[in-house]
Amino acid sequence: MSTALKPRSPVEIIDASIQIIRLYIVQFATIAVVSLLPATVMHLLLPAVWSPLVSIAERLGYLFASAGIAFAVSEAYLGREPSAGAALHRVGQRFGSVFGASFIQGFLVFIGTILLFIPGIIAFAWTFAMQQVVMIEGINASESFTRSRALAKGYVGKILVTLGVTYIVFFILVFGVALLFGIFGDGRIVETIASVVGMVIYTVVATVNTLLYYDLRIRKEGFDIEMMAAELGNAPMQPR
Repeated sequence: MSTALKPRSPVEIIDASIQIIRLYIVQFATIAVVSLLPATVMHLLLPAVWSPLVSIAERLGYLFASAGIAFAVSEAYLGREPSAGAALHRVGQRFGSVFGASFIQGFLVFIGTILLFIPGIIAFAWTFAMQQVVMIEGINASESFTRSRALAKGYVGKILVTLGVTYIVFFILVFGVALLFGIFGDGRIVETIASVVGMVIYTVVATVNTLLYYDLRIRKEGFDIEMMAAELGNAPMQPR
């Protein structure tokens, strides 16, 4: 997998993401289903008056799943077999920082959007890797913005193009799923299944985001060379 550590264009990043998803869709889907299980149970059992609480649980579930998938994608990209259990355990350890980073990101994008919209787009690019930084590098929420912004510096256009195309694909797929499940009505079970399927589809966004994070580390920090050096350092001595 060390040969996969190379700079990529936006199209190549999306293509590599699809390849990873095809290989590890079972692990990613497991992370999504387990993360949304509490919200799913609440949605099926609680009366409608509890819907605000169910919505909060669902949002937390999406955040949990997204962070877990980011970690699993990182493992796959670095040549290690991703484990749903290990990814979920990692999120459990880091969820306070994951939530904090998500809050900071949302706040900055919201404020930037209010300020003539363009600052919101820039804030979105600057904060694109906050979740990956927290999950992969172990940096806390307050420092993750500085780290993400440093990675994004000079590559705002590439970030916006890559994630823009990805979100377009994501929303097209979600719209198709909504139409499909709409045929079966709007019962709780149908809504729950649609929500889980939507999270599995969101795997595309989380995967592209993680590969984009590594792409910028390769371009700006020589991460590929660092990994190659580590591999050579761990290689056994060959007999002469």
